[in-house]
Amino acid sequence: MDSRELWTSLERIFEMYSRKRGASKETARLQRRCVCQVREMSSAERRISLGRYVQIWMLSEEALAQDKGWPEVLAFLGWINGGME
Repeated sequence: MDSRELWTSLERIFEMYSRKRGASKETARLQRRCVCQVREMSSAERRISLGRYVQIWMLSEEALAQDKGWPEVLAFLGWINGGME
């Protein structure tokens, strides 16, 4: 899975959890796969790929037009830093 797919998957899982929806077995497997991939990255690789994802996708003009912005980014980053549990 490339870095965009990785972070997009994790963002969707995060949104599911933040809406208090239960994760399916398939989603739980995907989450474990993503977490393993993130943990295998060097800190520099993680910083660069996550930074680019946030810049390009979470703070895009389209995302901002949908009333998304820093609060969502900070919540997502907090979840990532917290172990994605």
